[in-house]
Amino acid sequence: MALFKRKPKSPKEADARKAVEQFEAGLVSIRDLVAPASMKINNDSIELNGRFVRTLFVLTYPQYIETNWLNPIINYDVDIDISMHIYPIDSTAIMTTLRRKVAEMESSLRINQEKGAVRDPELEVAYQDAEELRDRLQRGMERFFHYGLYFTIYAKTPEELESITQHIETTLGGQMVYTKHALLQMEQGFNSSLPLG
Repeated sequence: MALFKRKPKSPKEADARKAVEQFEAGLVSIRDLVAPASMKINNDSIELNGRFVRTLFVLTYPQYIETNWLNPIINYDVDIDISMHIYPIDSTAIMTTLRRKVAEMESSLRINQEKGAVRDPELEVAYQDAEELRDRLQRGMERFFHYGLYFTIYAKTPEELESITQHIETTLGGQMVYTKHALLQMEQGFNSSLPLG
């Protein structure tokens, strides 16, 4: 039964389609226009058109952070790209993890109490926070997101790159925001800060 069988294309249609494909293959894309002329990838930096580039990513944040905490970095007079990536996380996966963590903390608190050990205020606060967060998630008042923050630094010399990197790490470290170099992943780090969509 040949009801849904494709009809053969006429030679004119095939030639027209082939001509369009050849035309599109010869077009210059935006990526081609902004691509660097040269790029050498090292362990802890990239040499890009004679400039040195390094990407840092934020590893940890403090429990509370003030507004405008990025101001010193944004106002620092250097070439830097700051990139944020935000993706929602499924609440059921977070609830499963929180349930396990709450059980672990509750068990630790109970063991410490049975041993007669000095109470651990940090553990108690973490337990209370986890319980409160679990309740807020259950009520739909909170949502979780993966959040990645990347700093791509540009410098004329390796020494300048080190100096700028040190300044940024010190400034953020003073606010208990710790960064790491994207060692052995400089290309991926650099790509993460490009506006490629």
